[in-house]
Amino acid sequence: MARFHVGNPLFSLSLRLLDYFFQGSSKERVLRDLPRSPPLRLGNRRGTSFLLISKPAIQQAPAGRARCARSAQFRDPTLFFILSPQGRCRDFHKNHPTPLLLNVPPRSALTSNRGSHSPTNKTYRMTITTPPRASSPSSGFGTRAVHAGSAHDASTGAVIPAISLSTTFAQTAVGQPVGEYEYSRSSNPNRKNFEDMVAALENAKHALAFSSGSATTAVILQSLAAGSHVISVSDVYGGTHRYFTQVAKAHGVKVTFTPEIEVDIREHITPATKLVWIETPSNPTLRLVDIRAVATAAHEHGIMVVVDNTFLSPYIQNPLDHGADIVVHSVTKYINGHSDVVMGVAAFNSDDLFKRLSFLQNAIGAIPSAFDSWLAHRGAKTLHLRAREATTNATAVGHALEASPHVIAVNYPGLDSHPHRAIAKKQHRNGMGGGMLSFRIRGGHAAAERFCQLTRIFTLAESLGGVESLCEVPSSMTHAGIPREQREAVGVFDDLVRLSCGVEDAEDLENDVLQALERAVAETANGVNGSNGINGH
Repeated sequence: MARFHVGNPLFSLSLRLLDYFFQGSSKERVLRDLPRSPPLRLGNRRGTSFLLISKPAIQQAPAGRARCARSAQFRDPTLFFILSPQGRCRDFHKNHPTPLLLNVPPRSALTSNRGSHSPTNKTYRMTITTPPRASSPSSGFGTRAVHAGSAHDASTGAVIPAISLSTTFAQTAVGQPVGEYEYSRSSNPNRKNFEDMVAALENAKHALAFSSGSATTAVILQSLAAGSHVISVSDVYGGTHRYFTQVAKAHGVKVTFTPEIEVDIREHITPATKLVWIETPSNPTLRLVDIRAVATAAHEHGIMVVVDNTFLSPYIQNPLDHGADIVVHSVTKYINGHSDVVMGVAAFNSDDLFKRLSFLQNAIGAIPSAFDSWLAHRGAKTLHLRAREATTNATAVGHALEASPHVIAVNYPGLDSHPHRAIAKKQHRNGMGGGMLSFRIRGGHAAAERFCQLTRIFTLAESLGGVESLCEVPSSMTHAGIPREQREAVGVFDDLVRLSCGVEDAEDLENDVLQALERAVAETANGVNGSNGINGH
């Protein structure tokens, strides 16, 4: 049994119980009296969270919310009651074993800041209202990228924030730090600056930075209780698939994968479903998902929607504007953009989510260094310029590949031939396709591998989103951990090549792809292995 305090992970749940139970009228008095006589305790039994509330506190509740307070015969001044998500308030004392009804909404409604309930019904259905597209910010994207989180130093006048490497911060008295920082795991000036900037770019109220994109995924999944269910698109990043199938499964979270989430999401929803996970575009097949359609279906059942926006960056797509609850990024990719930082970030609008995820951010400690935060903040200042150039280059390369007889198929949402082009026009800035594309090469896996060896400008390497162009074979690299039949079911064949277009000259990239394509297919057909390309890969 845990005492009621801010650090407790059920803190936000208890506040919502108080809001409901006391209708706000007595909550402040109850909270004020906590240090002297705590009337609340939190607990968890068989996966169900509950709140114990004492007789004196429950007697303060308004009529209609504390039926058990008036119908029970109180004989013990220390009596506690259980407020559980099942809508029952029962005596927590052996002398009063009879359950007593209390009209309390289910936990899902209590944990959502957009939940709805009726105090007169015994059965509750929680819905989340899909928010309309946010109004345009007062400043343009480029202005926000340059200035958000970059206030001038008040003491020196420095226009770029200094790197704050200190792990701890002085206090004027016990428990009274000089400023807002106490210890760098909990918060750091550079990390805070970066988080403020990402929030501004994603049109979000909050952002939290983590030590990697995978750490971001882990913390969000860790926030779910054992027994929770997640619905995910099938063609996700290999690291996300690995976490879902091997790590989340180990702590009791089940994940269902579906290739057509807009079509069959309702078929997969169960009472235990808490989260829907989307990548759009997906990695590496560049399939798009209509975020608004999925969010609307999920919110009807009180389910949160997470969108991995790594492949596009905040410049091209803002998932929160289309109804998502959380947007995540591997900052390593486009946001930093220089292949010299490993980081992740999540952005959202909910205050409850901020309390829950920031608690886990601090408790788990998967945080980025001050220096990495500073580098990522600096890199993001040119995000809009890099994203535009990468899109221009990927579009040129996509058209060249589409016209080549050596290519089976091209996956690029910037092409009119893409099956989800209409979604790109609706969700992406100016219908942009981004800097990522993939294609299937004639000649099978051998040709795909040879292509990546023969490029002169594209570097054979994992990762993406940097200023330099990269190429890789997903079936043997980023997605090698996914069983072949599962990979091929979503289009990740052995002959698939993934390209990340950087900011070099478009003509040079186009020529590089075409020469490598010509040679790779010819050499494979002739059974020639050849030597490595100029880059020595």
